[in-house]
This record gives sequence, structure tokens and C-alpha cells, in this order.
Amino acid sequence: ALMLAGSGAVLDAAEAERLGLVDLVLPRASFEDGWRSLALSLANSSAGEIKRVMAGASAAEAVAAFARLWVADEHWQAADRVMSRSR
Repeated sequence: ALMLAGSGAVLDAAEAERLGLVDLVLPRASFEDGWRSLALSLANSSAGEIKRVMAGASAAEAVAAFARLWVADEHWQAADRVMSRSR
């Protein structure tokens, strides 16, 4: 982790997933369905730890917030800027 932080290396999504820095990588073409499925499974999960985290928001609020933040044009523009730095 220190090497990554100190070197400024830019990882692609597959490498970040392989290293465990992200839990899931979805192709852009299936991102809409993928994030909705993930958000619903987290919101409806019976796991106690997830329920404690989600307690601050209803399932609908959590799904809506995830949608706003992660699929916003600003998110994709920032991701494109990061990815174009590595080229």
C-alpha cells in the first residue's frame, strides 16, 4: 500500500480488483444493472454488520444516494481524467 501511495502509480480497474482495493469491477455496458443489483443486495442483506451500517438510511435512500453519487456524469468525467493520466 505504501508503494502505491508513494509512487503515484495509476492502476486500471482489473488490477485494483486483483489487489483487493475494490470489491467489484463492472463493465460500463452493464454498470447500471450491476450497481442496482449490488445496492439492492446490500440494502436487503440480513448480515448484521451491513444492517448496522445501513441503519442511518432506508434502503430506498441508500439506493438513491448510490445512484446519484456513482453514476453521475461528474463521476465518469473524473474517472476518465484519472484513466487518461496513465496513457
